[in-house]
Amino acid sequence: MSERFIAGGLLILSFALFAVGAALPLVGETGNPRIYTLPSDDQLDAIGLNPGAWRWANVLMGTAAILLVSGLALLAVLLGDATLARLGLTIFTIAAVMWVVFSAYRATVPIQVADVMAGGGSPPAYHQALAEWAGALFTTYATLAFLSLAAYGGAIIQTGLLAGWVGWATIIYSLGLLLLMLVIGDTLPAFHYLPPLLIGILLLIRDSP
Repeated sequence: MSERFIAGGLLILSFALFAVGAALPLVGETGNPRIYTLPSDDQLDAIGLNPGAWRWANVLMGTAAILLVSGLALLAVLLGDATLARLGLTIFTIAAVMWVVFSAYRATVPIQVADVMAGGGSPPAYHQALAEWAGALFTTYATLAFLSLAAYGGAIIQTGLLAGWVGWATIIYSLGLLLLMLVIGDTLPAFHYLPPLLIGILLLIRDSP
Protein backbone atom coordinates (compact mmCIF):
# COMPACT_ATOMS: atom_id res chain seq x y z
CA MET A 1 0.00 0.00 0.00
CA SER A 2 1.59 3.27 -1.12
CA GLU A 3 2.10 6.38 1.01
CA ARG A 4 -0.08 8.26 -1.47
CA PHE A 5 -2.94 5.80 -0.89
CA ILE A 6 -2.59 5.90 2.91
CA ALA A 7 -2.38 9.71 2.99
CA GLY A 8 -5.43 10.05 0.76
CA GLY A 9 -7.36 7.51 2.82
CA LEU A 10 -6.58 9.26 6.10
CA LEU A 11 -7.63 12.66 4.74
CA ILE A 12 -10.92 11.25 3.47
CA LEU A 13 -11.53 9.23 6.64
CA SER A 14 -10.97 12.30 8.82
CA PHE A 15 -13.69 14.14 6.91
CA ALA A 16 -16.08 11.19 7.18
CA LEU A 17 -15.50 10.80 10.93
CA PHE A 18 -15.99 14.52 11.51
CA ALA A 19 -19.21 14.51 9.45
CA VAL A 20 -20.64 11.56 11.38
CA GLY A 21 -19.75 13.15 14.71
CA ALA A 22 -21.17 16.54 13.77
CA ALA A 23 -24.44 14.94 12.65
CA LEU A 24 -25.11 12.92 15.80
CA PRO A 25 -26.76 15.70 17.89
CA LEU A 26 -28.82 16.86 14.91
CA VAL A 27 -30.86 13.72 14.27
CA GLY A 28 -33.22 11.42 16.12
CA GLU A 29 -36.18 12.11 18.39
CA THR A 30 -34.10 14.17 20.83
CA GLY A 31 -31.83 15.72 18.20
CA ASN A 32 -31.91 19.42 17.40
CA PRO A 33 -30.88 20.60 13.89
CA ARG A 34 -29.99 24.03 15.33
CA ILE A 35 -27.99 22.83 18.34
CA TYR A 36 -24.72 24.41 17.18
CA THR A 37 -26.26 27.85 16.65
CA LEU A 38 -28.64 28.08 19.63
CA PRO A 39 -28.12 30.72 22.35
CA SER A 40 -26.11 29.38 25.28
CA ASP A 41 -28.98 28.49 27.63
CA ASP A 42 -31.08 26.96 24.84
CA GLN A 43 -28.08 24.94 23.69
CA LEU A 44 -27.58 23.60 27.20
CA ASP A 45 -31.25 22.57 27.28
CA ALA A 46 -30.79 20.73 23.97
CA ILE A 47 -27.63 19.04 25.24
CA GLY A 48 -29.51 17.94 28.37
CA LEU A 49 -32.08 16.19 26.18
CA ASN A 50 -29.43 14.31 24.22
CA PRO A 51 -26.22 14.10 26.29
CA GLY A 52 -24.98 10.81 24.84
CA ALA A 53 -25.09 12.07 21.27
CA TRP A 54 -23.40 15.32 22.28
CA ARG A 55 -20.60 13.47 24.08
CA TRP A 56 -19.97 11.06 21.23
CA ALA A 57 -20.16 13.87 18.69
CA ASN A 58 -17.25 15.63 20.35
CA VAL A 59 -15.28 12.42 20.85
CA LEU A 60 -15.58 11.64 17.15
CA MET A 61 -14.79 15.19 16.04
CA GLY A 62 -11.75 15.24 18.32
CA THR A 63 -10.58 11.94 16.87
CA ALA A 64 -11.11 13.28 13.36
CA ALA A 65 -8.55 16.01 14.02
CA ILE A 66 -5.98 13.39 15.02
CA LEU A 67 -6.61 11.48 11.79
CA LEU A 68 -6.34 14.71 9.84
CA VAL A 69 -2.93 15.49 11.38
CA SER A 70 -1.79 11.96 10.48
CA GLY A 71 -2.91 12.45 6.89
CA LEU A 72 -1.26 15.86 6.68
CA ALA A 73 1.98 14.40 8.07
CA LEU A 74 2.06 11.84 5.25
CA LEU A 75 1.12 14.56 2.78
CA ALA A 76 4.16 16.54 3.95
CA VAL A 77 6.31 13.49 3.19
CA LEU A 78 4.80 13.24 -0.29
CA LEU A 79 5.58 16.92 -0.76
CA GLY A 80 9.23 16.15 -0.12
CA ASP A 81 9.21 17.85 3.26
CA ALA A 82 9.01 21.20 1.48
CA THR A 83 9.45 24.14 3.84
CA LEU A 84 5.83 25.24 3.46
CA ALA A 85 4.60 21.69 4.09
CA ARG A 86 6.67 21.39 7.27
CA LEU A 87 5.40 24.79 8.38
CA GLY A 88 1.82 23.78 7.61
CA LEU A 89 2.18 20.52 9.53
CA THR A 90 3.68 22.26 12.56
CA ILE A 91 0.90 24.84 12.63
CA PHE A 92 -1.88 22.28 12.18
CA THR A 93 -0.43 20.02 14.88
CA ILE A 94 -0.66 22.91 17.34
CA ALA A 95 -4.18 23.67 16.11
CA ALA A 96 -5.23 20.03 16.47
CA VAL A 97 -4.07 19.93 20.08
CA MET A 98 -6.24 22.98 20.73
CA TRP A 99 -9.19 21.32 18.99
CA VAL A 100 -8.81 18.12 21.03
CA VAL A 101 -8.77 20.16 24.25
CA PHE A 102 -11.81 22.11 23.01
CA SER A 103 -13.61 18.86 22.16
CA ALA A 104 -12.79 17.39 25.58
CA TYR A 105 -14.26 20.50 27.20
CA ARG A 106 -17.44 20.27 25.13
CA ALA A 107 -17.79 16.54 25.81
CA THR A 108 -17.84 17.11 29.56
CA VAL A 109 -18.53 20.58 30.98
CA PRO A 110 -21.71 21.51 29.04
CA ILE A 111 -23.25 18.13 29.92
CA GLN A 112 -22.51 18.70 33.61
CA VAL A 113 -24.00 22.20 33.44
CA ALA A 114 -27.05 20.91 31.56
CA ASP A 115 -27.61 18.34 34.34
CA VAL A 116 -27.55 21.10 36.95
CA MET A 117 -30.03 23.18 34.96
CA ALA A 118 -32.30 20.18 34.40
CA GLY A 119 -32.50 19.81 38.17
CA GLY A 120 -33.73 23.36 38.50
CA GLY A 121 -30.38 24.91 39.37
CA SER A 122 -28.51 27.80 37.77
CA PRO A 123 -25.33 27.41 35.71
CA PRO A 124 -22.28 27.28 38.01
CA ALA A 125 -20.34 30.51 38.40
CA TYR A 126 -17.34 29.07 36.56
CA HIS A 127 -19.33 28.17 33.47
CA GLN A 128 -19.30 31.59 31.81
CA ALA A 129 -15.55 31.98 32.28
CA LEU A 130 -14.90 28.51 30.86
CA ALA A 131 -17.23 29.18 27.92
CA GLU A 132 -15.34 32.38 27.08
CA TRP A 133 -12.02 30.53 27.35
CA ALA A 134 -13.33 27.81 25.04
CA GLY A 135 -14.50 30.42 22.54
CA ALA A 136 -11.04 32.02 22.46
CA LEU A 137 -9.46 28.57 22.10
CA PHE A 138 -11.70 27.79 19.13
CA THR A 139 -10.90 31.09 17.40
CA THR A 140 -7.17 30.48 17.80
CA TYR A 141 -7.55 26.92 16.52
CA ALA A 142 -9.54 28.04 13.49
CA THR A 143 -7.04 30.78 12.62
CA LEU A 144 -4.10 28.39 12.78
CA ALA A 145 -5.94 25.70 10.80
CA PHE A 146 -6.74 28.08 7.93
CA LEU A 147 -3.12 29.33 7.85
CA SER A 148 -1.85 25.75 7.86
CA LEU A 149 -4.02 24.76 4.91
CA ALA A 150 -2.87 27.83 2.99
CA ALA A 151 0.74 26.74 3.58
CA TYR A 152 -0.07 23.28 2.22
CA GLY A 153 -1.63 24.92 -0.83
CA GLY A 154 1.63 26.79 -1.42
CA ALA A 155 3.62 23.56 -1.03
CA ILE A 156 1.44 21.83 -3.63
CA ILE A 157 2.11 24.66 -6.09
CA GLN A 158 5.86 24.51 -5.34
CA THR A 159 6.26 20.76 -5.76
CA GLY A 160 3.70 19.91 -8.42
CA LEU A 161 2.45 16.89 -6.45
CA LEU A 162 -1.04 17.74 -7.71
CA ALA A 163 -2.33 20.16 -10.32
CA GLY A 164 -1.54 23.80 -9.60
CA TRP A 165 -5.20 24.74 -9.37
CA VAL A 166 -5.52 22.52 -6.29
CA GLY A 167 -2.91 24.56 -4.48
CA TRP A 168 -4.35 27.89 -5.56
CA ALA A 169 -7.89 26.82 -4.65
CA THR A 170 -6.68 25.73 -1.21
CA ILE A 171 -4.93 29.06 -0.61
CA ILE A 172 -7.83 31.22 -1.80
CA TYR A 173 -10.39 29.12 0.07
CA SER A 174 -8.44 29.09 3.34
CA LEU A 175 -7.44 32.75 3.40
CA GLY A 176 -10.88 33.83 2.21
CA LEU A 177 -12.63 31.96 5.01
CA LEU A 178 -10.07 33.20 7.53
CA LEU A 179 -10.83 36.78 6.48
CA LEU A 180 -14.57 36.09 6.70
CA MET A 181 -14.13 34.64 10.19
CA LEU A 182 -12.21 37.72 11.31
CA VAL A 183 -15.01 39.93 9.96
CA ILE A 184 -18.04 38.07 11.34
CA GLY A 185 -16.35 36.51 14.38
CA ASP A 186 -17.21 32.86 13.72
CA THR A 187 -16.69 29.95 11.35
CA LEU A 188 -17.50 26.27 10.97
CA PRO A 189 -14.82 23.70 11.86
CA ALA A 190 -16.10 21.57 8.98
CA PHE A 191 -14.50 24.09 6.62
CA HIS A 192 -11.06 22.79 7.63
CA TYR A 193 -11.85 19.32 6.32
CA LEU A 194 -12.92 20.25 2.79
CA PRO A 195 -9.52 21.03 1.18
CA PRO A 196 -7.98 17.88 2.72
CA LEU A 197 -10.97 15.90 1.41
CA LEU A 198 -10.34 17.18 -2.12
CA ILE A 199 -6.61 16.51 -1.83
CA GLY A 200 -7.29 13.03 -0.46
CA ILE A 201 -9.60 12.14 -3.34
CA LEU A 202 -7.10 13.40 -5.91
CA LEU A 203 -4.28 11.44 -4.26
CA LEU A 204 -6.33 8.24 -4.51
CA ILE A 205 -7.20 8.94 -8.13
CA ARG A 206 -3.55 9.47 -9.04
CA ASP A 207 -2.59 6.34 -7.11
CA SER A 208 -5.05 4.13 -8.99
CA PRO A 209 -3.71 2.03 -11.89
